[in-house]
Amino acid sequence: MLGEMVFECKGKWTGTRVLKDGKCEVTIESQGQFLGEPFGQLLTAEIDVSPDGLTGYEEFRGFFDTREGSHGQFSGYQHVVRNPDGTTFGKGVCFFISPPGKYEGLNKKVVIIESETDVERNVHQRGW
Repeated sequence: MLGEMVFECKGKWTGTRVLKDGKCEVTIESQGQFLGEPFGQLLTAEIDVSPDGLTGYEEFRGFFDTREGSHGQFSGYQHVVRNPDGTTFGKGVCFFISPPGKYEGLNKKVVIIESETDVERNVHQRGW
């Protein structure tokens, strides 16, 4: 057991671009539950795909806000594997920066994350 679920959300890639160094940058917008509260997030990820084309390393950062008005930032890393059917699966870590208030306790924790992306670029993310 990884512990308490911090967030679960679903969303979609809303932007993609290839960078000069050959990496790929994606933007993802998603909504879900953050410690039991409805929330939304916007993140940008920079993906460095290995020469085999099947694995990659992703560095991301973004913002979140809850319906009740709390907000914060996050950043993290994950290892991504591309499946033969075009879907991807990633596992990694996430770090939060929250202002004083309801979520500031996350500032001292590492959140373990999993993400899945289907062939239509729909994303499902979870963190514990």
